[in-house]
Order: sequence, then C-alpha cells, then structure tokens
Amino acid sequence: MVSFHAEPGPYACYHDGNDQPNKYGEITEEFSDIVWRNINLQGLSEISDLEIRLDCDVDSNSKSAKDHTKGAFFFAHHDFGKEKIGTFDHEIDAFGALVQIDDWKFGRRPSVKLKFPENMNCQNLDFLLGAILARDPKDESESIELCLQYRFQTHGKTNWSDWDDGVVLKYQFKPGKSPVGHVELMEMLDMRGVYALDGLGNSIHPKQTMTIRNVEKYLNSIESEKVSIAYIGTDTAENIISLTRALKSKKLLDRVQKFDIYYDENWDEKLLEAVNNRAEDLAGIIDQTSLIRMKCDPNKDNQFKFYHHHDAFSRTEIKPQKVDLIVCTYVTPWAIMNELSEYRYIDLIKKLMADTSAVLSVDPATAGDVFRSHIGERFSIEQWYGSKLQLRPIKLIHPNETNNSVSSLLFSNGGL
Repeated sequence: MVSFHAEPGPYACYHDGNDQPNKYGEITEEFSDIVWRNINLQGLSEISDLEIRLDCDVDSNSKSAKDHTKGAFFFAHHDFGKEKIGTFDHEIDAFGALVQIDDWKFGRRPSVKLKFPENMNCQNLDFLLGAILARDPKDESESIELCLQYRFQTHGKTNWSDWDDGVVLKYQFKPGKSPVGHVELMEMLDMRGVYALDGLGNSIHPKQTMTIRNVEKYLNSIESEKVSIAYIGTDTAENIISLTRALKSKKLLDRVQKFDIYYDENWDEKLLEAVNNRAEDLAGIIDQTSLIRMKCDPNKDNQFKFYHHHDAFSRTEIKPQKVDLIVCTYVTPWAIMNELSEYRYIDLIKKLMADTSAVLSVDPATAGDVFRSHIGERFSIEQWYGSKLQLRPIKLIHPNETNNSVSSLLFSNGGL
C-alpha cells in the first residue's frame, strides 16, 4: 500500500513582517518564508501511475491560507526523456521512476504525475516539498494545515483509485527570518546532483527541460552553423548549469561561438559564490564564455553598467555585445515588477538584440504558478514583449511538449 513517510509537524514557518502592501497600501495577506521538507514514498512495487497533490483547502484554514498558500514538489531527474518510453518522461535519479514533465504543476494548486514501468521495480521514492504559507493579518491563528494526497493505477489496470485521505502536515507561524534561505536550498540541490557539470544531470524543475528543448530546437531550426548566446540571470544556477550540461551531452557546444552570462551584482553574485564558485566552472564548459556583472548605473538608474566577472572592483566598464539568441528563464515577471527595473530590462534586451536576434522567454505561465516568491499582479509574457519591445512570438515547441505551469515562447523582431 502506498504511504507517505513524513513527520506530521508542526513545522516552523517563519514570518519576518516584510510583506508588500497592495496598490492601496494595504497588507491583505502575510506570507511565511519557504518551508522545505523531505518526503519518502513507500509501497510502490505494484503501482504503474501515481499522482500527488497538495491540498490547502482544509476546513481549519482561513480563506487567505486556502487561496494564497503555495507549494511545489521537486524530483531530481535526468535532463532528457527516457528513450522508447516518452520524450517528456524523465527518469528520477537512482529510483527508476519517471516524472512527467508536462503534468507537473507549481504554485497555488501543486501536483505531479509519475510513472513506474514494471521492469524498473521501484520500491520507494524521495522528493522535496516546498511550501509558502499565507494567512490573514487579522487572523489570530498561528497554525495552518496542508494535506498531502495521492491516487494511483496498478499494473494491468486502467482505472484510477480514489484520492487517498492523505497525510496532514501542520505548520506553525513564528516571527523572524527562516534559517533555511536560498544558500541552504542550493546546498540541498547540490546533494541531489543538480550542480553536476557532466552526464545526465539532475534537473529539478520543468523550466530546465523547457529551456533545454527550446534552445536545441532553435539551434536545429536556423541555417547558421555558429551562434552567439546571451543568458540573463543565473539566480540559484541550476538552470544555466543544466543548459550547458545538455549542450555538452547533445554535442552542440561546437555550434556556440560565444556565450555571455549576465548576472545581477545585488542578487545573483552571492548565490553563484554559494555553490563553490561555480561561476568559474561555468566559464570552462563552453569556449568564449564571458561572465558579465550588471550594476545599476548611479547616474542613470534606468540602465545597467557592465563589467567582466574577474574585474572584482568593477573598474573597467564594458559594452554588451549583440547576440543571436537571448535566453531569459524565470526572469521576465521579476524584471518588470517596478518601473525602474522594467526600464533596465528593456534597455538590456535592446543592447543585446540585432536585426536577426531571437529572445527565448521561459517563465511562469501565470502569477499563480510562481512558487518561490510573491507576484500579485497578473501578467502576459506574450503581450509584454509585443508591446514593450515590438517582438512577435515564433512557435518552435510542439504543443504536446509543454508544461502547465511554465510558458515557453520564442520571440523575434521580424528578422528571423
């Protein structure tokens, strides 16, 4: 019988009091920092298909908790689909199970589907559960409950079981900053092989698959033998590393004549340093790689100034070079959150674009699909690139090779 093995809690979820007010100056919800839990699934030997979901609609929870709590399941899986099974079914490292990239939902209604081929004999499975808890500021209750549920199919059967009653996980709000931040998250990812520079991976999020597949399809769709690529925003670095690892595995590195990696001094740099200075490792994977630090220009705060990574004191300003492909994975919604940031992002894209350039946007499909931070406003990626940069979308990826939480769009100004 399938069962979750996890401590019921209560788990401490920290709230630092820095919630952002809405446009009317009101704080309508208070959010905790991310709470991470390792979960073990057992009793899988007879299972062929399994769906897991996180239900926030527990009777004891407030309306704010039910409507705004976010969650995500993270499975360390190979960068590419399993041959002869499915291009979008990726093997979960060391377990033999397959995670279905196209049926993997993040955010307010998180869920994921898994497959268990008979010959793989998977007995148990580990995954990482993340949650950001929401509560009404007027609510005196300090606790929230989430229900982890599953349903399944067994080998030889075609009907799904009913949803299991599930395991209730209890969370307790506490004042202060969580001891588990982005750096600690990166350490957990490192333990799962996410930062390996060679081999099959592991990836941890569908955005990585969408980035890899779209870059590969772009390279296979153009006539030019050599291309130049700019990658914007390294963040916790799993996506840029899986992309370079995949290009290496697919023997596509020879087609990349220049690879410029742009990172923000105030956010990305400290995270790159946290993973054993992987910035230097990245520069060694592809020839002609440049790591470029972006700093807000003190004289023109709607623009960046640019410096080589090895210029530690930012003494010699450089000029961004135009490229064939600009890759922006989980960048756009954050870059356009306020007016100054949006101006800087538009200016950056314009400096990188030539007449025949393309922009690859891999971003959350909606604000509700964002997990690790809070984006309250609705946004349309396609509309934004069309209205702000006059770019039109080019559809390269097959409609059956998508994800229900991740939007993948390739844009051109008409020259491609």
